Amino acid sequence: MSDSSTPQMIFFIAAVMVAASMSGVFIGIGYEMAQSVMDRGEEITDTIETRISIINDPAMMPYSEGVLTVYVKNLSPDTINKHLDIFIDGIYVDDVTLDLDLNDTEVWGPDVVQTVWIDIALSTGDHAIKVVLSNSVYDSLDFRI
Repeated sequence: MSDSSTPQMIFFIAAVMVAASMSGVFIGIGYEMAQSVMDRGEEITDTIETRISIINDPAMMPYSEGVLTVYVKNLSPDTINKHLDIFIDGIYVDDVTLDLDLNDTEVWGPDVVQTVWIDIALSTGDHAIKVVLSNSVYDSLDFRI
C-alpha cells in the first residue's frame, strides 16, 4: 500500500502546484484586462464630456487683411487642452495664433472663449471651418466672407 501512495502523493502535490500557478496567471490577466477596460472607459468619458462651439456669426465672420478671427467656446465642465487643429474648406491650416493670454497655461477653462487668428487668403463667398481638439472632438461652421 505504501508503494502506490507515494507516486499518487507526488502527482497530487504537482497538480496542486500547477493549479496554483495557473490561477495566479489567470488572476493577473484578469486584473490587466479590468484595468485596460477602466482606462478606456475614462478616455471615452472625457471625450463624451468634452464639447466646444464656434460662436461666430456665420454671416459676419471677422476677416480683415488676410486674417480670419474665430471665437471658440469651451462648453465642457472641465478644462481641456488648448491644442487645436484648424481646417478651412477641408484643408489643414498651420498658420494659427491662439489667445494665450487667457491664463498663460496650456489648458482652457470651462465657459472660456478662445480667440483664434488664422492667417489665410480667402476669396469672397462660402467657406467652412472645422476646429478639432486633440481628442478628436470638433465643431464646424459654414460661413460667408
